[in-house]
Amino acid sequence: MARKQMDEVYRTVLGHFRHEIGHYYRDRLIENSDKLFFAFRNLFENEQIDYDEALKKHYKEGARANWNQNYISTYATAHPWEDWVETWAHYLHIMIHLNGLLIWYERTSAGCRYKNTACRNKERSLCYRRL
Repeated sequence: MARKQMDEVYRTVLGHFRHEIGHYYRDRLIENSDKLFFAFRNLFENEQIDYDEALKKHYKEGARANWNQNYISTYATAHPWEDWVETWAHYLHIMIHLNGLLIWYERTSAGCRYKNTACRNKERSLCYRRL
């Protein structure tokens, strides 16, 4: 099915990998922790609804009305697992761009306030600070 037909016009191979990795991390992180499991359910709704039926319904009827007020993508409305996974994929997408911006900033004159020592000095370097 074409990306447009599936209402996934921004889907790329890399984006798809980020999405699928989200399924892996959901299984590894959330399913093995009662604390995270209940936090997940609180935030992303009850995941016990039938997954296959939810996807069939999503592809038949489309996204929920006003989806953009509560979801990061139309596909996130399909099932709570997909909501988590789409959120995860977008998080990775944002973080890789922020990391790229920090590296660019470090390597340009705008970031080298210490006359080229900022890029070498870990204490002063933005690249070595956590967000």
